[in-house]
Amino acid sequence: MASPLRVAKVANTGLVVARGGARLITPANLTFVTNAAAYQSIDVNYHVIATPFDGNIQRLMYTDDTWSATTIFTQSHVTAGRIRYVHDNVSAVQGDYFRFQVRSSRIRF
Repeated sequence: MASPLRVAKVANTGLVVARGGARLITPANLTFVTNAAAYQSIDVNYHVIATPFDGNIQRLMYTDDTWSATTIFTQSHVTAGRIRYVHDNVSAVQGDYFRFQVRSSRIRF
């Protein structure tokens, strides 16, 4: 009997970035997983629903190896080191954040 597909949080720790700096978002910072069998290749998708106030989330593009602002990325992107947060250096605010939804191909959280 098949189990219902579930998504679980492993890490959502946050990140310290210097003003005007950039840092990769790594699996140690952000990881959600599904209970799907490894052979099923069901990736976790992140959809940013509230962007950062003082920076942006960027993805390293496969086509030309440039960083581009994004609101959609996958756990595979995070694991491969292709997602980063960039502070835009115009604010002296000491904290920033973004909100996201986690989805698989079948469920949303």
